[in-house]
Amino acid sequence: MEEEKKEEKKQTKTGFFKRVWYSITKIEKYPDMASEGLGRALGYLARITAILTVILCAGMMYKTYNIVQKGVNYIQNEFPEFRYEDGKINVEAENEIIIPEDKSILGKIIVDTKTEDEQKINQYINDITEVEEGAIILKDRIILKNSSVVGTISYTYKESFESFGVSEFTKQDVINYANSSKIVTLYVSIFLTIFIYAFIMYLLTIISNVVLLSFFGYITTLLARIKMRYVAVFNMSAYALTLSVILNMLYVAVNIFVTFNMEYFQVMYVAVAAIYLVAAILILKADFMKKQLVIFILLGIIAIPSSVKAQKLKVSLSAGLSKSILNSDVSNLVNTRYNTKTGVATRVNLEYNFFKNFIVGTGLGFIQKNYEYKKTDNITGTHTLYKNNFMDIPLNVGLYLFNNPHKENGIWLKVQGGVFYEYFTKMHRKGEYPIFAQLQEDGSYIKAQVNETYDFKRNENNLKRNLFGIEGTGEVGYSFNRIDVFASYTYQYGLTDIYKAKTSSNRKSKRISNIISLGVAYKF
Repeated sequence: MEEEKKEEKKQTKTGFFKRVWYSITKIEKYPDMASEGLGRALGYLARITAILTVILCAGMMYKTYNIVQKGVNYIQNEFPEFRYEDGKINVEAENEIIIPEDKSILGKIIVDTKTEDEQKINQYINDITEVEEGAIILKDRIILKNSSVVGTISYTYKESFESFGVSEFTKQDVINYANSSKIVTLYVSIFLTIFIYAFIMYLLTIISNVVLLSFFGYITTLLARIKMRYVAVFNMSAYALTLSVILNMLYVAVNIFVTFNMEYFQVMYVAVAAIYLVAAILILKADFMKKQLVIFILLGIIAIPSSVKAQKLKVSLSAGLSKSILNSDVSNLVNTRYNTKTGVATRVNLEYNFFKNFIVGTGLGFIQKNYEYKKTDNITGTHTLYKNNFMDIPLNVGLYLFNNPHKENGIWLKVQGGVFYEYFTKMHRKGEYPIFAQLQEDGSYIKAQVNETYDFKRNENNLKRNLFGIEGTGEVGYSFNRIDVFASYTYQYGLTDIYKAKTSSNRKSKRISNIISLGVAYKF
């Protein structure tokens, strides 16, 4: 009984930040943290959501402040005098003012407080509907176009400003207010509003994800024949989601400042959490069976028992060049070929030394698989350079042939092979092709130029975005205690046809890449 009390006391002393650290690095601690109860798990989710929401809101307010300052400078130095009273704005300008998209947070802005011509107003509406974001500032109302809404939305000044107790102002009043201490109150109000809304939405989203993840985990316990209460699985799911939540918040934070779309991210979000939870469940199973190595062979990731003192885990970062080509049958196309082109490749890898000199590994990478389509005859002369961006996730097994760096320093040699999943993020095409309907007197054709980014939403060529392949890697490196430096060569062969539907020639098209990289690694 006394030992149980000591253990319980020890558990209650585990702080929030230590629990975050355990959730990411010590999967074997999940059962202990789960045993502390549902309330503690929900409180953990609420705290981590609150902290990360504050960080996000701070980033949004910083961006808002910079935007406001730029707007005030523009109004002060470039925008004409204006006045608002009796529900109407009057801008002292003879003609309409057009503010381009790159100088406005609202997109394209058209200012015309003189016209009441509905035909002209409709023309303005047509102009902003052609862009993703836009606004029309008229005498008595503002018309907004937002990419997330079909059509436009109109707001009258009288209703909008009167709700804030504003009846009149001038250009100078706006400048004075923006430069005064009063605007701090507005920033605080905006911050609190965004925080409350974002916190509630994120927390509800995270809890719903935990519920779904816990159902998956409970099914896993049944398959593994582990008797475990659902509430315990739910609590473990809360901690398993930690890294995914942090990565998601970082992703959102980056998008505040830089537009960066990763359509595959939600898949990664769920996959990382599921791996953590399954690893924790299998550790429980392994404790019963005394076979923890099975977990690491199956998952190949970061769970390290506290009893292990040797360097078992290695995290590496590599960068280099890729040489790629499209492997496609062009025997039925006269004077046609695909040429190899160079791109860049980088990858973060996790490696676990599970038995003697054998390792398993996974990671996340970015690679450009570029190639050129070219016709060599004098009549057509068609060529198109394809720049293709991919994110990939490998799963490999390997062997150190000479000198295992997890155990000793010096020169080492490694070979590994496995499979990879890749997601097609972007394709850019640049080239030219003849317009056969426009034959010139000298027998040549007028050539049309193409320079565009492929629209995957329309996907006119019916391309696949989720692809699979096999890869093999050879590495040579040198180990300095916990630090490794290395050079590597990787061969990737795509197994998936890039087209969803077969072409008329029934030929298959797959990508092949050769990658040479340099890297550095740290061993835990």
